[in-house]
Amino acid sequence: MRLVYDLSPCQTGSRFRGIGRFTLSLAEGMARSRGKHDMYALANSFHPESVEDLRQKLAPQLPPGHFSTYSYIDPASMAGNNATYTAVANALIQHAYQGPIPDVVIYAPPFEGWAEKNVISLPYGNVPSALRVAVLYDFIPWLFPEQYLNSSAPGYKAWYEHRLMALHKFDLLLAISEATRQDAINILGLPPERVVNISGAASPMFRPMPTIEQGKLAISRFGIARPFVLYTGNADYRKNLDGMLQAYALLPRELRRMHQLVLNQVATIFADSAARCRSLV
Repeated sequence: MRLVYDLSPCQTGSRFRGIGRFTLSLAEGMARSRGKHDMYALANSFHPESVEDLRQKLAPQLPPGHFSTYSYIDPASMAGNNATYTAVANALIQHAYQGPIPDVVIYAPPFEGWAEKNVISLPYGNVPSALRVAVLYDFIPWLFPEQYLNSSAPGYKAWYEHRLMALHKFDLLLAISEATRQDAINILGLPPERVVNISGAASPMFRPMPTIEQGKLAISRFGIARPFVLYTGNADYRKNLDGMLQAYALLPRELRRMHQLVLNQVATIFADSAARCRSLV
């Protein structure tokens, strides 16, 4: 089998967020375990600063010639004609996908690309005989329209709905959780066999410190001095930070005294939520 994988989420604003990290980790894992199969990784040349970084990260797992880039015209050359620009860029990306004559193409996540310079391809082009696959992370905007669609930037709702409907064009969808799989089946009305839960795993970079002393030293600079509950993520509505703070505030006082609640965001982001919980503490 010959597989093509689009790595553009590792180059955009998602590069250091969950989607970018998941994309790269999945690519590295698949490359390591590919066995007798061929795998080709493609990157977007619009982001040259990250191309070489990706090339180096995948070099230990991919043979020479199995990492390449694709490109298309500069958006400035077609200012004011976004539909034509997107169609031309999509066709050129599809052409790049065809280069290795793949059996499977894993597209960049369909909901990536809003407000970015680059175009995220949709499966409207012709990649002969190739299974068209996409990874699904969530349907948050669709599930919470008041917070994400109806109050969003002009054009975002139509853009999102267009890409939502494009999911019907894929031959297979890979959900990162069973919840996302069920959402895809229920929202899109897809047959269950077309959506597979591949789940996720911790990256090898997350591992215990060599000694307890080193671990204590590493966290002490953050003011952490006792067992703790850690929240990692941003402060979006979907994260339900109010619920987290209220749940922590409802714990027995002695349990809260023994365990710190550690947040990885700037404290002012949580000021309003914290104020609403003080009466419970």
